[in-house]
Amino acid sequence: MEHSVESRQVFVHVPLDRIGESYSRFRLIQPRAEASMAGSMRKYGQISPVVVGPAEHNRYEMIDGFKRLRACRQLGIETLKATVLNVGSRALKAAIICLNWKGHSIADLEEAMVLHSLCRDDGLTQVEIAALVGRHKSWVCRRISMMQRLSDQVVEHIKLGLISAT
Repeated sequence: MEHSVESRQVFVHVPLDRIGESYSRFRLIQPRAEASMAGSMRKYGQISPVVVGPAEHNRYEMIDGFKRLRACRQLGIETLKATVLNVGSRALKAAIICLNWKGHSIADLEEAMVLHSLCRDDGLTQVEIAALVGRHKSWVCRRISMMQRLSDQVVEHIKLGLISAT
């Protein structure tokens, strides 16, 4: 693993085979965006680092950069430049939302899946989740309610791109 310092940010070059995708269940597959990313990676290489969290056995879990990861695999690129967030799993889930707010690159359903998981899987209250993601508890409540109203089959079809998220 190589380390470099740029603007006081530490980047790690991570082999793709050491990056897990367990958090990909919170992101939707968008075939056009995937193809566009592959084209960009082919033409320009990796422009910005992905964000990963630590995992067991000297591995990492992808938090932000799933399209770049899949593009690298498709193109035969073996490593990705990454920023490592050394925080717990709850904060890593929250980071999926926080890292994508500014660019508006996260759908309401993706936010809802993360928030629902923080409530159901991690046992956080809506107030705790709101504090973790920096939003109002009513916003959290609406997103979780949306997830509870959708059938698993509909959510799976949306994740696969068979039904539009809008």
